[in-house]
Amino acid sequence: MQGTELFEQALGLERPWYVERTEFDAGQRRLDLYLNFFQHQA
Repeated sequence: MQGTELFEQALGLERPWYVERTEFDAGQRRLDLYLNFFQHQA
């Protein structure tokens, strides 16, 4: 399991949504999650 998949499960995200990347700053006690979605291609 990738690290992003853990956050997707914790947030209950389903396709088309997914966690694109994460950034953690221990000094500032901050966790940023960047979400994105798959666009439907016709």
